[in-house]
Amino acid sequence: MSSNVYALIMAGGLGTRIRPLSLFYQKTMLPVGYRFKPVIEYILRNLKYHGIKNVIISVSYLSNQVIKFIENLEITKDMNINFIIENEPYGTGYSIIKTYEEYVKDNHSALLIHYGDILTNLDIRDLVNYWLNCNCDGVVVGVPNYQLPVSVIEFDENGIIKSFIEKPILNIIIGIGIVLLSVKAIEFLYKQFKDNRIGIDLMKDMIPKLIESGYKLKIYIPKQENFFWIDIGTLDTYMKLDFNKIDKIFSYLFE
Repeated sequence: MSSNVYALIMAGGLGTRIRPLSLFYQKTMLPVGYRFKPVIEYILRNLKYHGIKNVIISVSYLSNQVIKFIENLEITKDMNINFIIENEPYGTGYSIIKTYEEYVKDNHSALLIHYGDILTNLDIRDLVNYWLNCNCDGVVVGVPNYQLPVSVIEFDENGIIKSFIEKPILNIIIGIGIVLLSVKAIEFLYKQFKDNRIGIDLMKDMIPKLIESGYKLKIYIPKQENFFWIDIGTLDTYMKLDFNKIDKIFSYLFE
């Protein structure tokens, strides 16, 4: 089942939101938990745990840091790992187009796109099963009840504050940077963007293009017990990580 799915990990960003740490680390190489394993190792372990062993990693900024680490990582010895190396970050769309050209096209595989700064225990096997049974062209992983990292202020026409709410929880669904697309959808995106691929973004350009062109995408909201996700790509979020919690949640990957 999962052998028909390739995974693409986006690990090429400059990490501007997490400077100054990203001056020394590619952001997906930032260590988390008291095991001090980088985020990309957690991603790879979770993919492998759920049966996905064909993985492409898109690298650019501090690419050698990522490549050398992966080449010496024991758990990848029985995985099929390949790299897309960009001279500079060309955007997520560029990586998807290259992945289609070099891997997905000939293997007729669906593509699981996973941003490299997303740390999650997502049940990927359940996600793939959902996609196989949804009669759709792709699935976007979303989570409800997003907490804003800032305050919300309501005021009247005279500027008098009526309410002040610190970091409210909004009743909305947000995407967390994990998308599963059929080969049909990837082929369409390839035809649309192959001649103008630099600077194209998956979330800003490709997903809206699929929707407006009539492709059916469905939302996948994880129902698993103790589901966890976090975007470690900001300095504030990373500095507040509870390493004890991380070790407990992800213990299944190191048993």
